[in-house]
Amino acid sequence: MYHCLGELGLFNDATHVELIEGELFSMSPTGAFHAGYVKRLNYLLMIN
Repeated sequence: MYHCLGELGLFNDATHVELIEGELFSMSPTGAFHAGYVKRLNYLLMIN
């Protein structure tokens, strides 16, 4: 159902939603600070 809503055009690139246990939640966009930490964590996990 979630994918069907996207195909109908309900969500666009600027829409930040997350499907958690069958419920849709509006999410705030990822900021540069958060993105930097995620990138660093991914790097650390890949080298070990």
